[in-house]
Amino acid sequence: MPEDVQVPREGIKLALRLVERIKAQGYPITDLYLPVSDTDEDIDAYIRKQELTTLHYACTCRMAPLEEDGVVDDELMVWGVDGLRVADTSVFPRIIAGHTMGPPV
Repeated sequence: MPEDVQVPREGIKLALRLVERIKAQGYPITDLYLPVSDTDEDIDAYIRKQELTTLHYACTCRMAPLEEDGVVDDELMVWGVDGLRVADTSVFPRIIAGHTMGPPV
């Protein structure tokens, strides 16, 4: 399973568990738009409908070996395309903890 599906799926499962624990303690939680159920299929459908990218795009052309779903090598060259480099935050293999504009600047 691609990491860009697995990571949000696991995050939503964690959020659903937290919501249930909070409700069990007697706190009302209302007006949430949640997946229909906690099955992978329903969570994936929820992700496809709700997830979007906004400011500071990153991690869309992952630097990794081709067999690990990488897009560029360690010299920023696109796998399978002669002479094409990607040199911005899209090559980050994972999102960083700080502001994404720091490293490329």
